[in-house]
Formats: sequence, structure tokens, C-alpha cells
Amino acid sequence: MNQQQNPLDQLRDIHLPEQIDTIQLAPGWWFLFGVIFFSLLFFIYKQLKKKQALRLLKPARKELDEIASLPANANSIALLSALMKRICLVYYPRKEVASLSGHSWVKFLNQQNLSIHFDSQQEELLSRILYQKDAQVASQDWQDFIAKCALIIESIIRTNALSRGKA
Repeated sequence: MNQQQNPLDQLRDIHLPEQIDTIQLAPGWWFLFGVIFFSLLFFIYKQLKKKQALRLLKPARKELDEIASLPANANSIALLSALMKRICLVYYPRKEVASLSGHSWVKFLNQQNLSIHFDSQQEELLSRILYQKDAQVASQDWQDFIAKCALIIESIIRTNALSRGKA
């Protein structure tokens, strides 16, 4: 009879696979890396455009602070009006803005798609008191007026600059 053979003797030794030197990525991974890379580039581009669009905000705030430190009179109101007009000349057509003064200037500012508008007392400051030689403004009214102008200036810059950045 046959000698009884051990079935384990028929097994071969374990052979390890060859060493892999480089990892081959599937095309799906390369696509995912590409999407992430271009998304990151797009995000950086948008942030730079936003920063560039808002570049006028810092100097406008600085000049507004300087005007706020002045005494409340017709001269300081004129400086404030000139600051707002210079900012508007950047974002609106020159023909619309350059010739405006008095009530038409206030009306133009109030007609912009801003969430902030001048009240009747502040309209009076910009349209009449501005042209009176020895006009004085109460301290609280001056501070309220400065605060409102700061909001309007920031709103003009943000809404127009960012909408330009999208185009």
C-alpha cells in the first residue's frame, strides 16, 4: 500500500510579493487633488480681489477720524462732504456725482441702495449749514452725523467695491 503522505508536505513556502517602489494613484485621486488645488487657488484669488476692492476703506476711516476731531462747524461739514464726494466719484459715474451739491447731493446719497439714510436734521447739515459761514453744530448732533457718515461711507465702499469684484 501507499505510504501515507502528509498533506502539509505538498504545500509550498510562502512567497512575499515584490517590493513596490512607487505608489500608483488611481485617476480619481488625481481628479480630487486637482479640484482641491483649483478650489484653493480660486479662494485665494477671491480674497485678494476683496482686499483690493476694500482698499479705500482704511484711508477713508483715517480721514473720517481726522475730520471728527475738528470742531463742528461749516468747514468740517464741508470736509466731510468732500470726502463722501471723492468716494462716490470712484464708484459712480462722474457726470452723476461731480456737479451735485445741497439738496441734490443729499438726495443722491439717500437714493443709493444703502441700508442707511440721512434723517431730516442731517440733511439740513449737508444742504444748508454747510454753506453758512459761522454755523455751529451741537456736539451730540455732530457725533451722530459723523457716525452716520461713517456708516454711509463704509456701505458705499463695501456694496460697490464688492459688486465690482464679482464682475
